[in-house]
Amino acid sequence: MLSLLFGFLIAISGLLGILFWDPFWGLVAFACFTHIPPMQISPEYFVPLRIPFLLSIVTLVVYMFSGKYENKFSFRPLDFWLLVIMLFGMVVGAAGAQSQEWAWKFTGDFAKFVIFYLLLINIVNSAIKFKWFINSLMLSAAWLVYKCWDLRGTTGARFENRNGGVVDDANQFAAALILLCPIVINYALTKENDWRLRVGALVGFFGIIMSIVLTGSRAGFLGASVMLVTCFCYFKEARKKLSVVLIIGILATLPFVPDYYYTRMNNLFSSENVVVDASAQSRVNSWKLSFEVWKNKPWFGCGVRNFWFEMGVFEGVDGAGHVSHSLWFEALSEGGVVVFLPFISLICLFFLNIRRAKKKQIINHGLLVCLQCGFIGFLVAATFVNRLFYEPIYWWSALSVVANKLSVDSGGLDYFEG
Repeated sequence: MLSLLFGFLIAISGLLGILFWDPFWGLVAFACFTHIPPMQISPEYFVPLRIPFLLSIVTLVVYMFSGKYENKFSFRPLDFWLLVIMLFGMVVGAAGAQSQEWAWKFTGDFAKFVIFYLLLINIVNSAIKFKWFINSLMLSAAWLVYKCWDLRGTTGARFENRNGGVVDDANQFAAALILLCPIVINYALTKENDWRLRVGALVGFFGIIMSIVLTGSRAGFLGASVMLVTCFCYFKEARKKLSVVLIIGILATLPFVPDYYYTRMNNLFSSENVVVDASAQSRVNSWKLSFEVWKNKPWFGCGVRNFWFEMGVFEGVDGAGHVSHSLWFEALSEGGVVVFLPFISLICLFFLNIRRAKKKQIINHGLLVCLQCGFIGFLVAATFVNRLFYEPIYWWSALSVVANKLSVDSGGLDYFEG
């Protein structure tokens, strides 16, 4: 019941914020529902599954008629046009896909990503809005940790985020936490924050590490390791405090690590298990086939969410087989060059935007590091997971664009020091 009330509180707050203050609050509420899906809020009660869609429509309509924004959709940087090119490639690919129903469904979803991206970079035009969007992401991290605790022991040897929407699978769940974790770390390290909030952030960090462990995800292990190392490298002025946080978090986690996790990690590093590890071999087979599919359809691929039909033919299965098990091979095989190259360019522009914002030394360095470290760790984990249709990837790109724009237009972000 409390989860149900929590969900309605987000929805009502977002709706009231849109109607009486600013359409920005619709973006915040919608972002929350990406990791807090209505179907997961309360299985015992009926929850309108279209709440996020309703919020997005109201946000768009209010923005269009709002007097607070004179030049609607006027900011359209190169990053946005790369998304448009990707969408074009998906449309053409869907027209020739084996399962056009699946291809058009996910192409439609990506079109929504593009619209949200354009709204985000145009509506977030001040420091306080940037801050509150980041706060909503911390709320998402807290919810994911809570669900891992709430569902512990009910999903088998490894944790699966049942009814979790875009983070339903264990590997997807771990990758999401890796992306969000540095924001929590930075909040814990910031001495200007209230000590109770910092303690809460420390508890949240422990919860994130524990949740990643419980997934038994080897992709999550690799991504989290890289994320923590990059945090240590980039948080130069806070390395001592960060070292203490990491040591405490890891030591607190060790007593709760299940034997299953040690077995999974041992298989990752043991050369004797490479051949017999069905999961690893499945990925190798998927990657090989992905490359073959791309060679046969180099420009537009086989159509989004259609690789598993190609895999079904390869495995001799009547219907769908496995997915490509990699963000990179997913983009290459299902979208071809027209999707893959703009996607790679979008990622490169993210790091370029962050670098430019850092050089200006106007915007908060700690927050930029958070975005950077989380994204690096996420990309490592996503190398082994299908994540092309995980919308926060594109939020990170939009946030880098906004950060770079704010550092020029508004003199930086009035946010906490890292």
